[in-house]
Amino acid sequence: MNKILRFIISGVVALGIYYVGFYIYEMVRFSHNASWERYKEYTWILDDSIQKDLNTGVSRIGNSDTWNFFRFRDVHMVTAWEFTNLQIEDLGCISIHKNEFIPKDDIKYGETFDPNSSPKTTCKYGFDLAHRINVKIDNQSEVQRMIEADNYKGFIGRINKLSLSNKYDESQIIFDFEKSGMLSMFLFYKKKDEFYVIIYYSRGDFDEEIIDKLNLV
Repeated sequence: MNKILRFIISGVVALGIYYVGFYIYEMVRFSHNASWERYKEYTWILDDSIQKDLNTGVSRIGNSDTWNFFRFRDVHMVTAWEFTNLQIEDLGCISIHKNEFIPKDDIKYGETFDPNSSPKTTCKYGFDLAHRINVKIDNQSEVQRMIEADNYKGFIGRINKLSLSNKYDESQIIFDFEKSGMLSMFLFYKKKDEFYVIIYYSRGDFDEEIIDKLNLV
């Protein structure tokens, strides 16, 4: 009996070590590195009229993506997240669904950017959004207007929580606006072979004309 018990305990310990080691491996391989300079390469997304009001910026660089944050006059904020190797042929590969339920722990193993900020952004280690993106907007959000053009699509509204899921409907990235409830414009932008998620959000109100503050050509 003692031998069996020792065998069981050894197996449990070995399994625990395996999972801890795997988690550390995923974290080291897929975590993003902060940069206070890289965001400057993405200011072309911003119209000249707001570039002059830029207060701060920061980037987080992953293996196949670069997340950039810009703040203007401490009132307006923009996130521009470039993804490479997604193989999204066109914006028709993106579907947007409202009034969805997004569980609190929908991403169990992942990285959270600036957990005390809003939106709080969590991405699964090694996330995969290739070929198709399913957008889920939770039932506590309010979408006011859908927006679409040849090279971008999205919406304006007050978002509580939003997830980007892969073709298997598994959440890969979650944006949590719960702490702010700020008015936001959420866009998917495709420029030839480049693909971006762009979020414009503000402590004040705005309408669709705010899109003129971005260089989406």
